[in-house]
Amino acid sequence: MIDLDGDRMLDLFGIVLALGIVGGFALLGLGAVSVQEGSTPGPEADWTLERVNGSHVRVIHAGGEPVRSEHLSVAVDGQHRRVQWTATTLVDGGYGIVRADERAAVTLLWQRSEGDRRVLERWRP
Repeated sequence: MIDLDGDRMLDLFGIVLALGIVGGFALLGLGAVSVQEGSTPGPEADWTLERVNGSHVRVIHAGGEPVRSEHLSVAVDGQHRRVQWTATTLVDGGYGIVRADERAAVTLLWQRSEGDRRVLERWRP
């Protein structure tokens, strides 16, 4: 029988605990990868950004498949902003106007469902 004193018992406990933590993080990483692979891809469309004036930009659908505006959102410097879209389904030339100053980073997001959000385009000043 193995005779373990107090220090060796603590060492063994520490090793088992460390292996458990590392294994848990590995499982979380694998889960995140599998969720990403299983989610719906965003629409195949091109987008451009055009400055309207010193305080607003225009996010323009520049070709590709039609996209429903209800699935689109825009973040300016990480903050979601209200967008005025020209149609409920955007096709080539359709656009939305959003408030964004000249130094702001603008991100166009597509969200089909609550847990499935994709970055379609990012523009930095």
